[in-house]
Amino acid sequence: MPDSGLRKGVCMLQSSGSKRAGALLAAVVTASMAGGLCNAQTSGKHMASDQDRQFLQDLGKDSNFEIKTSQLALEKSQSADVKQYARMVVHDHDTIKVKIAAADKAAETSAVSPTDMTPDNQSTVDKLSKLSGTDFDKAYVQELVKGNQNIEQEESSEAKSSTVPAVKSLAMQSASTDKKHAARAKILAKAHDVQS
Repeated sequence: MPDSGLRKGVCMLQSSGSKRAGALLAAVVTASMAGGLCNAQTSGKHMASDQDRQFLQDLGKDSNFEIKTSQLALEKSQSADVKQYARMVVHDHDTIKVKIAAADKAAETSAVSPTDMTPDNQSTVDKLSKLSGTDFDKAYVQELVKGNQNIEQEESSEAKSSTVPAVKSLAMQSASTDKKHAARAKILAKAHDVQS
């Protein structure tokens, strides 16, 4: 019991021994416990919604995919601009993954795996890994343009709707990062004759 006055009152009721005192004691203890539960629920913790969990999973998978494809670009591309872009993506998504882990912890979801990708993304990685040079560059840039369009909508929605401050902040930061990536991807697309 958090209050010393409440403890004294409970002790007095216990020592009186009457049935009425016992009932009153039960009511006081129940009210005290309910107050403790209410305080625990409003202590600054925000419960993650299913949408929050899904967003964290999707963003984690997207970051894993972008890091993996960009690591391939650093190995397989022969274009300086593609490699520069790939270094930026790896750096930015490594940073986002740290923030995803923090948001996942704050939201108490345990929703994110450090290496998961969607089956479609894994298939794309497999295809890209078989290409090199100009063929790789075109396929990689095409994926960049397409991928950034897909996740931006989800980030904008999550930034507006999440009640978990860490998730809301992450959605805004990742949306900003992906807008930067999308703008750079369009420049690459033009430079490498890829339709955007």
